[in-house]
Amino acid sequence: MRYFLQPQFTEGSETPYGNNPEAGHYVTSGDAKIYYEVYGLGDDVVILNEGGTGCSYELGSMIDEIREYYRVIVVSSRGQGKSEMGHMPFSLSQKAAD
Repeated sequence: MRYFLQPQFTEGSETPYGNNPEAGHYVTSGDAKIYYEVYGLGDDVVILNEGGTGCSYELGSMIDEIREYYRVIVVSSRGQGKSEMGHMPFSLSQKAAD
């Protein structure tokens, strides 16, 4: 799979970002479980997966580089990847609270 907005010959990552049981965790936010993965050590960098513009897997080569110097927290937003959508009506304030 080619990465979003990356050159044609971009290499993929060996890490199964977005579906990695060793690094994956859930946190409950309101009525949904939100999935995230943590990699590396150092100051925190948060990557939000909004879908439509790429997923954790497509950002793999970028995460590979950043995690060498920082602790990278890759979050799948509500309704994206392994995160639940929940049952409440969707709103931007709900997404910010997540």
